[in-house]
Amino acid sequence: MPSHTDSNHRKRDIALKWMQPWHVAGNNVADMLAGAAAAAEMNAIPEAEAATIIQIYKDLALIQNRLIKMMPQRTHNKTVLEHNKYIPTYHDKIIGKLSASQHDCVIYNNRLHCSTCNANISIRASHIDEFIQSSCLAPEYTMSYAVR
Repeated sequence: MPSHTDSNHRKRDIALKWMQPWHVAGNNVADMLAGAAAAAEMNAIPEAEAATIIQIYKDLALIQNRLIKMMPQRTHNKTVLEHNKYIPTYHDKIIGKLSASQHDCVIYNNRLHCSTCNANISIRASHIDEFIQSSCLAPEYTMSYAVR
């Protein structure tokens, strides 16, 4: 947030659209407190008293850390933590396996159809992995039996 927007008209004209009067008032109070802290630093606490306060602060941090470690681990909402995580579908897994296959397959009506060997299989078949890993031969190289 730009400072001094209440007293400098150029800064007020280019002030952010979301800035409200209470933002300016809060900034003025922060400036006042910073000035008071700077003035108080000139009348600083004696070193012996400051060392005691610093030691109490360090001890307090140790106690807080010990208490935190004694508390049970809180559960996290996994849907929030993993909202960007991609989970492949069954079709995605099959398509991924087909990229390394000799078969030239397309999925149609929940069946894999190879355009080279004319073989087809249900994508829900238990032996789908064996089919994908099998060799693909053109129909003229396979033996077919016609029923007479």
